[in-house]
Amino acid sequence: QEGTDVSEAKDSSGHEFITEILETKNGIMEYSWVNKMKGETFSRKKIDVYNYYEGWKWIVASSSYIEELMGTADQLRNFMISAFFIISVLLMAVLYKASMRLVINPVLVLSGIIEEVSGGEIRELSAGDLELMNYETGDEIDRLKKTLFTFRSKLRGIIMKVQQIIEEIATSSEQMSATSES
Repeated sequence: QEGTDVSEAKDSSGHEFITEILETKNGIMEYSWVNKMKGETFSRKKIDVYNYYEGWKWIVASSSYIEELMGTADQLRNFMISAFFIISVLLMAVLYKASMRLVINPVLVLSGIIEEVSGGEIRELSAGDLELMNYETGDEIDRLKKTLFTFRSKLRGIIMKVQQIIEEIATSSEQMSATSES
């Protein structure tokens, strides 16, 4: 508004902000402004930064609507929220895969072996069993796996000894029968 006296201009709440600028000479001020020259009918928040320049005895001021300044910050905030969401989803997927590989799958394998043993099926260790047995993680599941395989091996050994004793008893019984018949 070049050439126009604006010293008595008021913001939308009636505050004479230009008078305050002239009195304080340096500072930052926020106020509500309705730009009637642009046909606005509602007030928007503005920020003014002003400094006194001694050489010319001027007060140099610059103002902007806060929403214009914050538009970039809002975009950055929205980007950060989106990035956080995407990273969270990716991290959850990685954690899911890791938990499947390190916890759930080994537990399922071990529960299958326990079901076999409880059902009376104590077969020799397969190549997959040996591979699982040799894969060490050092955690609780690893300890459970080692204990289960040790239990299974000992139980298999006991069953084989019992079978051997049964065969020896059967052989001895046949010999005794043959001896008693003769």
